[in-house]
Amino acid sequence: MTSRFGGVGLGQSVAPLSTAQLGISIEPMTVLQGLAPATETEANSVPVFVDFSQKMVENLFNFASSYAIRYF
Repeated sequence: MTSRFGGVGLGQSVAPLSTAQLGISIEPMTVLQGLAPATETEANSVPVFVDFSQKMVENLFNFASSYAIRYF
């Protein structure tokens, strides 16, 4: 039985769901020096990730607190 997240239940064998290939290219330094750096590097995307994470946690808190019972 497959879980809704793509895993398998206890006691079952794991079958590969998909395959991927990874390629590695070895280039001379002169070729690499002429390349421009990537625009979406990890350092550039940190503020975006922090903003997303903060909004996600705020939404989760609001959702969870909407089920709280208030006694006045």
